[in-house]
Amino acid sequence: MLEYCEPRLAVIGNKEFSDYNFLRILLDKFIPLAAIVSGGAAGTDSLARKYSADSNIAFKEFLPIHVGCGDDAKHRRDRLIVDNCDLILAIWDGKCTGTKYTLEYGIKKGKPIAIINLNKIRQVKSILAEKKI
Repeated sequence: MLEYCEPRLAVIGNKEFSDYNFLRILLDKFIPLAAIVSGGAAGTDSLARKYSADSNIAFKEFLPIHVGCGDDAKHRRDRLIVDNCDLILAIWDGKCTGTKYTLEYGIKKGKPIAIINLNKIRQVKSILAEKKI
């Protein structure tokens, strides 16, 4: 008999992302979750923390450790996020280098990845605003 374990979802992405409602609707599709894992940055990471608290889902936050790490602190944090999750959700504009690094590491580790294109979200919002929908 197979044993089912609820997954740990890494939520990563742009610091400029601020649409909690969109993220909430998206993350509701992943329930049930054992935990949400993220990196403590502004934007996507902080919204993931809020969602976790609002939904009573465990939250593990990996902050960059700068002491003695030099420029590699954020990359070490990004690797910890990937190493402590079962799948990755990224809200990404295709430019953010930290998200890119984390995704590349996730691919190397064989993690399932879903990428939401932040540019498309902005485009749809703009169209809806023009049409006053």
